Amino acid sequence: MNKKIEDLLEEFNEFIPLKIAKERGIHRDVLERLVREGKLEKEAPGYYIRYGKFVDEFFILSQKYTTGIFSHETALYLYDYTDETPEISHMTFPKGYHHNQKFKGFAIRPHFSPKEKYFIGLSTTLTINQNTVRVYDRERTLCDMWNPRYHPDTFTKIEALKRYVKDPEKNLSTLSDYIQVLGYGKELLGQIQLLLH
Repeated sequence: MNKKIEDLLEEFNEFIPLKIAKERGIHRDVLERLVREGKLEKEAPGYYIRYGKFVDEFFILSQKYTTGIFSHETALYLYDYTDETPEISHMTFPKGYHHNQKFKGFAIRPHFSPKEKYFIGLSTTLTINQNTVRVYDRERTLCDMWNPRYHPDTFTKIEALKRYVKDPEKNLSTLSDYIQVLGYGKELLGQIQLLLH
């Protein structure tokens, strides 16, 4: 493989997004030839990976849906607040995002947030492959799990709360602020107090 391709594989932790490859002067035909030669694999439309490497679905989704932010159970998984590997990826988009057929072929459960609240708690984290993805922070994630319009598994919620309480990166002040701004999750603080004592 030529240096441009090796550089891309290194930059994106063994992935090559076709869009980026084209911007760097690498034609799709070159990548398809490497697939035929068994040096790359095509993992999803527009995404290639070095042959034999682990597929980072979170990274692929984050590149495909740059407006989306990992949230709810998927964010819990990324923070190791649950042992349940998500069968679908929860991503939050701003209200008014036109998706129609955009999720076809991908296991995504979209959530929609008012634009004025969409960026509250926006953060990043590393996937198991050490790729950076957009995710809501711990506090926003917990608030969303306790949103009365959302009905997740009770065990998942309680387990996440127990792990949050033990997390040295927790920020109860931020959690309290989010509860005020978002307008839901007030019972969280009472449950945390019980777990802390």
